[in-house]
Amino acid sequence: MPYIIELFIFSLIIFIENPFIRAFNELCSSHNPSCPNPLQCINGYCLCSTIGKTIDEKNPLSFWTGEECIKCPLHYTTSGTKCYNLILGDNNQLAWDSAREHCQKDGGDLFVIRSKNEVFDSIVVFIRESIIENEMYQKTPRNGTQFASIWIGAKLVDWSGKGQYNLVSHGPSLTKISPYWCKQESPLEQEPNYVALKTTGERQSCIGLALFKDALVCMHDWFCSWRTYTLCEIHPPPPQTTTTIVIGTGEIFV
Repeated sequence: MPYIIELFIFSLIIFIENPFIRAFNELCSSHNPSCPNPLQCINGYCLCSTIGKTIDEKNPLSFWTGEECIKCPLHYTTSGTKCYNLILGDNNQLAWDSAREHCQKDGGDLFVIRSKNEVFDSIVVFIRESIIENEMYQKTPRNGTQFASIWIGAKLVDWSGKGQYNLVSHGPSLTKISPYWCKQESPLEQEPNYVALKTTGERQSCIGLALFKDALVCMHDWFCSWRTYTLCEIHPPPPQTTTTIVIGTGEIFV
């Protein structure tokens, strides 16, 4: 009999559904909102807040982590499931390590590409809308074409073979054959290329996004010590893939 009771309790633990996960981004109506707290019915969807930039510290916008709503710091833009900040300006350009420290002070880190359709395409639009032509301070080595470079959260650790890059946060593996690199027909030509500076021997091992005048955005490697723009993000932690449930003296992994 105790075994049957324990098995019943275990079944309850496994199949109780989180209503917030089900309800986030679902359709709702102002007449019948049906969004569980803390989600709100905004423009016909269950969200934490409106989509946009936090411009008032007293009224921050928020994003959904899968379990709760998290406030976005001042100047950060929420996409609904994360918030990010593109740091521009001639006086705000930073080397890669300093850029990462700046993001961490806000409780986040450098931006990481996690999926083409959901993240990369939307961030490309955001970059195009944020940077104007006279803010493109970098120049391509071959012909001096101006472009804007933006640090993201990836850094080379092994150039051999397909290459290996460490990400500052969880995300799909990044190699030399990933689809986001600038191609041969781009002003930077084929990336990555791991070029070395003749004066110091430093190699291009930190990763950025390049924006060109024709609106092309692609990934390139760059010298970590060089100063450029920064793209920060505050993102939910990776989903838990293994849960340990202790019942009596036994452990069950799901």
